[in-house]
Amino acid sequence: MPVTRVLDRWLPAVTLLIWGGILLYFYQGNRLASLLHPNFWPGVLISGVLLLVLAAVMALRGGGEEEASDPDPCGHSMARSTGGKLTVSAILIVPLLVAFYSREDGFGLSTIQNRGVVLDAGAMNRAPDNFDLSGYNVEMEEGNIVLSVVDLLYAAQEPSLRGDFEGKPVQIIGQLMQETEANPRGNRMKVIRMFMACCAADARPIGALIELARKPEIPELSWVKVRGIARFPTEGGRMLSVLEVSTIEVTPPPDETMLY
Repeated sequence: MPVTRVLDRWLPAVTLLIWGGILLYFYQGNRLASLLHPNFWPGVLISGVLLLVLAAVMALRGGGEEEASDPDPCGHSMARSTGGKLTVSAILIVPLLVAFYSREDGFGLSTIQNRGVVLDAGAMNRAPDNFDLSGYNVEMEEGNIVLSVVDLLYAAQEPSLRGDFEGKPVQIIGQLMQETEANPRGNRMKVIRMFMACCAADARPIGALIELARKPEIPELSWVKVRGIARFPTEGGRMLSVLEVSTIEVTPPPDETMLY
């Protein structure tokens, strides 16, 4: 059997098999959380299953064997040659395999700096318009109100939340970064989380400012647990969330590193 006939039979099925298998691997693992909003996860499952079914159908029916025996003269010559078929399949498969074997699902410092850290809720992809407080429950840990970074940003815009948190002991978890702009006395840093509205492409870093008596010897982007008193000063015409730090310590990252 000519090489081109073999490729026609098996390359389409193998390509679909790889795509479907990797989609299902990402779905059942924990890596999808850093790439896609949970609302879209069922679509990944359905797509993976359909691709595997199509791979089986292509393998059973012989792929494009019939078409290969009577090539379309109007078709692109690259799709009819052995090298062209391998090149097309490589274009479809290699980037996905690189993503599959990569262990860097997070965002590096340069990426975060290029995207810009959002310090007020009005600049987020989803502003807190008509913020619904009906299902809001406050968690406590060792006398501290357990919040996320986005809670503090919303509180700076929502008076009822701000009244609940201002002057109270608060705890947040996030990644530590330097602060170079909203830092008039040079004693501020920020704690950030990545906020995803749809997928990793639109993820934005959001942050809450923290004020420290002295800067800790903790590398940037380390995951930290910060406890302190919540304040909401107005600076430069905007209200910010600032945590006056009482303790800061390195902590393992949460199970879900992204906020949605």
